[in-house]
Amino acid sequence: MRFRRSGARNRGPGVAKAAKGAPVPCDDAAVILRPVAPADVERTPSWLSGFVLHRDGWRDQASRAVLAEEDGQLLGVAQAYAGRVHDSRLYLDVRVDPGRRRQGLGTRLVSGLTGLGPDSRPFRARASSGSPAHRFLEALGGVIVQTCPPMEVGVPAALAALGLAPLPDGVRTVPASAVAVADLDQAVVGQYRWQHDGWAPVAEGFERWLLQSAHEADLDASTCAVGPAGDVLALALAYPGDAPLPVLTVETTARRTADGEALVAACALRSLDALRASGIERLTFDGHVSDPHFAPVLSRLPATGDAIVIVDLP
Repeated sequence: MRFRRSGARNRGPGVAKAAKGAPVPCDDAAVILRPVAPADVERTPSWLSGFVLHRDGWRDQASRAVLAEEDGQLLGVAQAYAGRVHDSRLYLDVRVDPGRRRQGLGTRLVSGLTGLGPDSRPFRARASSGSPAHRFLEALGGVIVQTCPPMEVGVPAALAALGLAPLPDGVRTVPASAVAVADLDQAVVGQYRWQHDGWAPVAEGFERWLLQSAHEADLDASTCAVGPAGDVLALALAYPGDAPLPVLTVETTARRTADGEALVAACALRSLDALRASGIERLTFDGHVSDPHFAPVLSRLPATGDAIVIVDLP
């Protein structure tokens, strides 16, 4: 589902543990690594376009940010934070000036983050499969724990590929707006929890933050597959306002669901039709190769785009 990221980490060459606000030494004496100060967040070189730079400790002690500079010129930044829905790992983001890549600066930035604080949780990051960012994570010892396949589709082509998507006897699809809020929230939480079991355990109290995001969905374009007893068996949530493309998530609300693939296809079909009626011609799904009902449905669609890998660092 859309939601928008123990053991000591190895320190890189020349990086020592540093107090907050102090420079972090590195091999190249001309390059200074230090925590991001409040004034630094206004620094916006072109290679940081679209990236939100935070000061060190912007959310809590687990949210850390470090930069590298030389003679006052910003060369790279790295940030890590604990998610509110998933908190067993720290989400990592590293950006380096293209002119200074492949010189070990990214590795030193990651090591600089480790030196800033006592938090021992390992890092997790995401990248396009096979991209330079993916190769960088592999070089740091990263291991793929999940893959999000190409999921961008043209809505008319997806509708044609799905066809009629018949439902099991007694099951109907309805707009999510027709379902009681409490029942819908329960379906959202149950769906998200089982989809992430095993590789991304949820944090205590994750429901608040998950539902805050889910409540941004367009409930008229979102779809529930409702069983004979009125229970929500599958759920598609539509986010037509997301950029750069609208997003559609869809899966059953429990891992072991009879006719799960048919339910997912029917929910996707109704939501795609509703989105097309509102003028949307292209969107991206959001899911994983491990989703047992969504992944087979997606394989029937003419999807394009990059595969995204989720990588855990040791």
